[in-house]
Amino acid sequence: MSFPLGAASCTLKLSRPNADLWVIELCHGVENRLSRLFMSNAILPALQQIEEEWLESSCDGTVIITGNQTQEKFFCNGTIPVHSVPVVRELMAFLLDELFRRMFTYPIPIICAMNGHTFAAGLVLALACDYRVMTSGKAWCCMNEVLFGAPLPATVSAILRAKLPNAVILRKCSLEGYKFTAQDCLSHGIVDELGGGTSSNVLETAIRMADKVKAGAKTGVWGLIKEEIYREVIDTIDESRRVAFTSAKL
Repeated sequence: MSFPLGAASCTLKLSRPNADLWVIELCHGVENRLSRLFMSNAILPALQQIEEEWLESSCDGTVIITGNQTQEKFFCNGTIPVHSVPVVRELMAFLLDELFRRMFTYPIPIICAMNGHTFAAGLVLALACDYRVMTSGKAWCCMNEVLFGAPLPATVSAILRAKLPNAVILRKCSLEGYKFTAQDCLSHGIVDELGGGTSSNVLETAIRMADKVKAGAKTGVWGLIKEEIYREVIDTIDESRRVAFTSAKL
């Protein structure tokens, strides 16, 4: 299945290799940058499609999100530069909040198979997943906003605090724009495993991991538990969305 549904060009491929595994392959240009339409017409509908299929089957389950399998350079290189019109920027932030909230309450384990560079909002997308596998090839993880003068939104800051292992790594990531290598990421606990130097290697490693964690979906409480252990993130997103909605009405 491809998304957007019915569109001439595909920006996301959804497959179900077996009954308890779904694979989302991001195919949004060379760098897989997030955009309003990419999130609203592809990523969010794909997550909804998976949840509906999972609910129908009442099975174990795991979702893998990976970058385009025809290359090894990028998983996701952040967002597409946002237009200067305030309402456009606000809509982009609103959709990012919606996507991250969906992931932090999703009822099925999500593994990110990072098959290339993972920058800015791309790194936040990876951190919003429950597990991470990264290529052992040449790829970096980086929050480079400090280097080009972009403040971090409240939601992004909350996710970094929740998912990065300690204050030192948080400082290096957010205030120094440090480029973490694959080995750095593994050593610091930013990722759970390294998966070889090709996109197919990374996906294969993620599939093996999926088999280990798929039972987490069976009882139906995976998302409920996440919602409580990441309560600060959820509350920050909800407040951000409330403020955005109120501002839009003024």
